Amino acid sequence: MQNRLKYTHEVTNKERFIVPVLGINVDSTELVEVLKQICEWIEAKSVKRPRLVVTPNPEILLQATHDRELAKILNNADLSLPDGVGTVAAMHFISLPTTKNSFVKPTTLLFQGVKTGLDLLLQKNSSLSRVPGRVVFDELVKLSTERGWRVFLMGGKAGVAQEAAKRLKVRFPILDVQFDAGPWLGEDGKPARDKDTEKQIIDKINRFKPDLLFVGFGATKQEKWLACNLPELNVRVAMTIGGVLDYAAGVVPTPPRAFEKAGFEWLWRLFTQKGRAWRIFNAVVVFPAKVYLYKLRS
Repeated sequence: MQNRLKYTHEVTNKERFIVPVLGINVDSTELVEVLKQICEWIEAKSVKRPRLVVTPNPEILLQATHDRELAKILNNADLSLPDGVGTVAAMHFISLPTTKNSFVKPTTLLFQGVKTGLDLLLQKNSSLSRVPGRVVFDELVKLSTERGWRVFLMGGKAGVAQEAAKRLKVRFPILDVQFDAGPWLGEDGKPARDKDTEKQIIDKINRFKPDLLFVGFGATKQEKWLACNLPELNVRVAMTIGGVLDYAAGVVPTPPRAFEKAGFEWLWRLFTQKGRAWRIFNAVVVFPAKVYLYKLRS
């Protein structure tokens, strides 16, 4: 298995560096490169199709191991951002050289895994930098204000998208933003209730013609909804953002800088959001074990 694969963007002819994590392609890149690429897509003179940006965290990557549809969507995305310190750690671990000696390989990989974790905790390795969806969202909203891009927010619980748009307008008065809670979706990303509502929302988006469409239905609904409907949408770039709208709306408190810098945003969520203990366990225990076995068997 190649630890670091090269791909090429269709439009820009730039190399795209990919690290496969549990069989899912994740981009090895920096925030500045992400913003530059999205700017080029939005401001390109001719647009062949909308671009899809996904933000796989450990939880989503685990789901993709037993959901072929989700795995296909993630691997076909134009940009796959490592949203979660666990994802970045896995990418670093998988990219490390691997011995071919089957006798010492398990011990060597275990040592590499422990060292990766310690480097992460002690912030000793500059390559262990992530591209959080929340930060990308904030930066793109700022750029939208500067460059006159139209922004559409969709998803969240009742009133969340509206409150997020309201707060963004307070921060950026000239921001051109619209919102909608979106249709009520099943786990397959399809309307669980009135399908006419979905058609009305698609029409609303297309009339607005957003440069950026942020979708926060939560995994895996947001990925599957976009994969199904993106060809019909008159947008430049669509991005999955999970629970980012909750932060933007003030429903969930933003993690302190110290937590964010140390990569402990997951711990902050455990403190502030009830019912996340099992999800955190999957991210910090099950996911690393799966990644270790994935590399061991490669």
